[in-house]
Amino acid sequence: MGRCRERLSPRAEYGEKRLRECKWDKAVTLEIPGDWTSGVYVGRLTTLSDASGYGYWQSYVVFIVRDDRPA
Repeated sequence: MGRCRERLSPRAEYGEKRLRECKWDKAVTLEIPGDWTSGVYVGRLTTLSDASGYGYWQSYVVFIVRDDRPA
């Protein structure tokens, strides 16, 4: 997928029962090619480290691809 431009979202305020509803704007869209097999996928998100080598971290996103064509 390559590099993505970061987008900061405002911190969500506490609501009822101290729960937060983030309502973040969409930052990235991934177009799934038609030849991907239905299944569970894991995307790895990685930051770029600064010049000193610090500030590097990774996180993961799980998503499902399914074929919507009728059987």
